[in-house]
Amino acid sequence: MNIFVVHSNPTICARTLDNVRLNKMIVETGQIISTVLRTKYNDKTKKLYKAAYLNHPCIKWAQENPQHLVWLIHLFFEYTKEYTFRFHKVHLTEKTLNKHLRNILKNLPPFTTQIKFYNGSFYKKLPVFKAYRLTLKEKWKQDTLKGRPPHFN
Repeated sequence: MNIFVVHSNPTICARTLDNVRLNKMIVETGQIISTVLRTKYNDKTKKLYKAAYLNHPCIKWAQENPQHLVWLIHLFFEYTKEYTFRFHKVHLTEKTLNKHLRNILKNLPPFTTQIKFYNGSFYKKLPVFKAYRLTLKEKWKQDTLKGRPPHFN
């Protein structure tokens, strides 16, 4: 589980991901958001994923501040927009969560990019955006060596 924070702007984050990671991050981000809503906000909506990875640093970061959750929900929306743009279809996770998350946002603080991001990358000593850019480059390099170079539709 991860949040690839290559920029404070969720649109740029979504556009940076390759096809495989974009698909995975929609699901993972939906899981993080669902876990936070279930555990911190006592949301019992059946459409949410079950709470998972309660002690994972990404979950803890998202629970730490309502602004983190708002930013993450906006990131989810950007991921799903990018997915639809690339593949000309709607991701199942978007179909499941989209309406509920839009309603949730009405009761949370306004969106801002002025928040402290969690650095869960391999490069802990670097600034968070640079660390995640390097992490993605390393993952793409490993994928290419395994014969699966990244694709961006």
